[in-house]
This record gives sequence, structure tokens and C-alpha cells, in this order.
Amino acid sequence: MPRHVRRILARFISVTVVTLLTTAADSRAESPGGDPLFGAARRALSREISTSAVARALRAGLWSPSREAVAASFPRPAGTVVFVFIRQGGGEFLAADASHVEGANLAKLGRSRAYYDKIETAPARWLERNDGWLQVVIRTSAWKSGRRFTASEPLLIKPDGTVMWR
Repeated sequence: MPRHVRRILARFISVTVVTLLTTAADSRAESPGGDPLFGAARRALSREISTSAVARALRAGLWSPSREAVAASFPRPAGTVVFVFIRQGGGEFLAADASHVEGANLAKLGRSRAYYDKIETAPARWLERNDGWLQVVIRTSAWKSGRRFTASEPLLIKPDGTVMWR
């Protein structure tokens, strides 16, 4: 078989396999036997965020010391989507949207999103609490002409998923 035909065939097979795996992951996320964390993320997030991006962000997520919650960020062109997933009694996860924190951090820096060349927002660390609430610090770094500017915000999350900040 000619080399160019083998290359085309190999590319077709790899695209087909990726498509099948993505479809399988999507169906597993929405089935009761799938991964509860991935399922909660897939249900909470826009379908514009790919299955592989969801999986990548969850793997990079920051788990609380007690492993009762994980904070994860999902970069998007229009702004980072930030969620905290809280483990519930039955092993399921409650999704708490904390995406507003990026705008609050940018406001602390004093410039609009359009001013910066690059912006990254991600969970930085968990703070210990003894009252049943969760507290996570979310950091936004913004670059302009090679200089980095950083602001962070500690978020309080109630057990019902309500996200509070200063």
C-alpha cells in the first residue's frame, strides 16, 4: 500500500477512535454507573467545553485536604469558568459556580479584560475551617507586555453550594 494511503488511513482510524472514546465518555458521564465527579462537571458545564477539556481540568483540580471538594478551572476565550464540586452523602457531587471570581480579581487589578495579553485563573489553596463551610483561594494572573499582575480572592462556599465572597 502506498505511504500516503497508509497516512490517510492512520489519520482516519485515530480520528474515529477519538470520536468513539469521546462519545463513550459523554454517555458514561450521564449514566448512573459513570464517574460521579465527571458526571457532575459534564452536567454543570456548557457543551462548548469539550469532554477532554473537562477531564483535563478535573485531573488538575485542587482537592480540599479532607477530599470533600475539588475546585477546578476551565479556561475559555471569554473568561475562565470556575467550579467547586462538593461531595454529597451518596457519593454524588454538587456543582457550585464560582466563575464571577475572575471578574472580581481583574477589578482589583484595575483594568478590563481587554487590556491584558493573557489571563489565567485557577484555585490556589484551600483554607481550613471548622464550621462545615468550605473556603478556597482563587488566583488570577494577568500578563501585559511580559509583566505579570496577580490578584486572589478567598471564596466561602456553604454546604448547599452557595458561593460567597467579600
